[in-house]
Amino acid sequence: MARRSSIEDLPKETQERLADLIREGWTLDEITQVLTDMGAQVSRSAVGRYVQKQSMAMLRYQEAQQVAKVWVDRIEAEPDGDVARLLPQMLSAVAFTTIDAMSDAEDGAGSMDVALMARAIKDMSSAKINHANLELKMREVREQERRKALEDAAKVVGEAARAQGMDEEQVDFWRRKVLGVK
Repeated sequence: MARRSSIEDLPKETQERLADLIREGWTLDEITQVLTDMGAQVSRSAVGRYVQKQSMAMLRYQEAQQVAKVWVDRIEAEPDGDVARLLPQMLSAVAFTTIDAMSDAEDGAGSMDVALMARAIKDMSSAKINHANLELKMREVREQERRKALEDAAKVVGEAARAQGMDEEQVDFWRRKVLGVK
């Protein structure tokens, strides 16, 4: 296991100030000086490693946001499409991969991290079940609407056929054979 960074041992308010300085684009020398002025005993190289690590994390976060936006746009365009059905499985795979990576990390995964990922997996499973139930309900609604439309059409056909002088047997033929309504 790698040695713990001196940056991680800093008080929370110092770490928050460090995060602000990084976001504001301060140089390593400027950041090191500010931290030293705040009473922190950190080296320029420790600050450099920390800034690099945070920059990489931010880059990964931004890339993930861009990918997520593409997926969200695809799902919005086709809410019942293949992408929407595939998304829960993809998220589960990402969650399991993340848990695996957390357990392999040098500093190990904290129980809060694992609990958070477990909760995310549980929520995704619930979302998958809810999505399946919603699809089933939508199919039932569409089927009811289709049946109602056919019954309405059969009624109109029956009235029109009778108006043309057809008997009930002929009306029944058109309903059953053409419209599929009994």
